[in-house]
Amino acid sequence: MKKNKILEYIKSAYIQNKMFESILFDAEDNNALEDLTTDVARMLYCENLSLTDDGCEWCEKFDNQGILDFRIIGNHNDLIKKELIKNTIDELSYSAMEQGKPKITIIRNGEDLKVDAANSLLKFLEEPTKDTYFFIETNDRNSILPTIKSRAKLLSLSNEKENMSEETFIVKIIKTKNKDSILLMNNKMKNLDKNELQDIVKNSMNSFLKNCAIEIYENLLEFYNDLKFSNNPNLAIDRFVIKIAEVI
Repeated sequence: MKKNKILEYIKSAYIQNKMFESILFDAEDNNALEDLTTDVARMLYCENLSLTDDGCEWCEKFDNQGILDFRIIGNHNDLIKKELIKNTIDELSYSAMEQGKPKITIIRNGEDLKVDAANSLLKFLEEPTKDTYFFIETNDRNSILPTIKSRAKLLSLSNEKENMSEETFIVKIIKTKNKDSILLMNNKMKNLDKNELQDIVKNSMNSFLKNCAIEIYENLLEFYNDLKFSNNPNLAIDRFVIKIAEVI
């Protein structure tokens, strides 16, 4: 999912009081991850919930590191120990220093959490405090404890270079006309966030429409709508790959 899409998604959840207490942000590039989580935090403190820094009093306060309820743990180099997580959780148990504003903690590189530190964090995530949020960055979601992943909303940041490419992995695999490859691509799709997959499907639709591959386009359109309204994305994925394998 592109950065602005993620910001809009989180803003919408926050406005509707459906905000996730913990979010796992996944991307290959650490700088892109840091920019994203920092912008999400700034947006949630902003008076206007602006996607970009609008120069309001709270944005200026954030830029000047003046928000007492905002903290960052980790540096991409050192292991994150249990004591640090425990001390952070103890601090979060106190009343908010900033009236009416959230308490936000960013964990740089969740892979650096020691097992006992991750378990301490898990206990907090199981019974979160109101208006308290953890943003966990990772380059490898598979290295995060499954129990933490089950408690966090996964949001994957798209690689901007890949976004510039005309062909998505769905387009490339379908063009091979290899039925085995097409049937196997469901594993890759099932590892993606639903919103991210919808974006990829939409881009794939445009590619086949340009090339007048109407039958494949119609199957992708049906898949897109199925994903959008289905409570079981995996079932929608299975149906799609079977249909495409039959079409080609």
